[in-house]
Amino acid sequence: MLVVKDNATGGAQVASLSASAQDFTVAAGSSGNSATVAAGKAATYSISVGGSSGFSGNIALSCSGAPTGATCTVSPSTLAVSGSAAATATVSVMTTARSMMMPVANRDDRWTPSIYGSQRVVATCATMLVVWFLLWTVGGTRRRRTTWMPVAASVLLLAGIAMSGCGGGGSSSTGGTTPPPSGGSATGTPAGSYTITVTATAGSGANAVSHATKLTLVVQ
Repeated sequence: MLVVKDNATGGAQVASLSASAQDFTVAAGSSGNSATVAAGKAATYSISVGGSSGFSGNIALSCSGAPTGATCTVSPSTLAVSGSAAATATVSVMTTARSMMMPVANRDDRWTPSIYGSQRVVATCATMLVVWFLLWTVGGTRRRRTTWMPVAASVLLLAGIAMSGCGGGGSSSTGGTTPPPSGGSATGTPAGSYTITVTATAGSGANAVSHATKLTLVVQ
């Protein structure tokens, strides 16, 4: 109410004034404010922006809060709003499928699969048989063979056991099987619940007016 005093007859003059500020609103659209996706998939939301009290102008839209390995975009990034008629935009959050990256290690017999150890045993046995045959062939008479063959057999047996033990490659100093290298790192978007913030801004600088709405993203 505005009161004006003057010297006219009748005293003060009274006038009623009213005003309303132009503004706008931003909220999740018909798709709701929550989405659940598997890692590697995209979550989409609709955003509704409307003016009030005769608002008219361009609204810039942006989003933040995307988790690791994900990107958030708004399309279109600018909406023209006039009056109370709502304008809509789409928010997309693209996630990344998860995978495990193992460290690259130098080739080492300790991590060699057991199949290679089996091949060494076969090669050792074959070598022993060849040596045995050669010794038998050049060993001379039956009596001479009878004398040195047990000794040669014992030597070959011990040598074979030693070669197999050295070439097994699958046992540790404490016995048992040595595990493969551990470590590595996971890539992609981690599972969890995240909050995506969509900000709508009208104007710029000191005259800028911003409003925001929250969206929920659940990654499985």
